[in-house]
Amino acid sequence: MPTVDTMVAGFKMTKRLLDAPALKALQTSDVFTAGIEADADIRKVLRERVDTVYHPVGTCKMGVDAMAVVDPS
Repeated sequence: MPTVDTMVAGFKMTKRLLDAPALKALQTSDVFTAGIEADADIRKVLRERVDTVYHPVGTCKMGVDAMAVVDPS
């Protein structure tokens, strides 16, 4: 699990990438992080906004035998 300092560094790297001219031209707004520069402010926004992207999934055997639940197509 990343530390908050690691997440702050990731936030800064992502911000640098998004502020590059090629991507900056595509931005229409910055709803949650406009004006956020100081590490303390970045930590605050991370604590307020970060969430997991956990999405439980499962697998089903594919095939033609008795244990398969889906066919090959």
